[in-house]
Amino acid sequence: MCGSIRYRPDGVNQYTQTQMYARVLKLLPALLLNWLRYGRALDILITHSPPFGIHDEISQAHQGLKALNLLIRWAKPRYHFHGHTHFYRQNLEPSTTQCGKTQVTNIFPYKIIEVNNA
Repeated sequence: MCGSIRYRPDGVNQYTQTQMYARVLKLLPALLLNWLRYGRALDILITHSPPFGIHDEISQAHQGLKALNLLIRWAKPRYHFHGHTHFYRQNLEPSTTQCGKTQVTNIFPYKIIEVNNA
């Protein structure tokens, strides 16, 4: 899922918290269908931005998206990989955080991740 918090009025792929909630809500019917078919809604969530309060920053440009918190709580993916926040400020350790059943990982600048099939 592309996009970050709106921090410039004319920013491309930048959304308000409300706009991102609307984008996430559009996904829910397909995720519900996955849940009914496969017994799970989502295995891996890949986004540009982090969820709010996890690996995000205070600055407007690097705040997390609250709609992703809702998506993680509802869909319970095993993994959520995101970028957008950078480690040069040394305030983003650890780069992996457990959020319920979801392992949230900041993959900036890159990570090689082995995903098991369990």
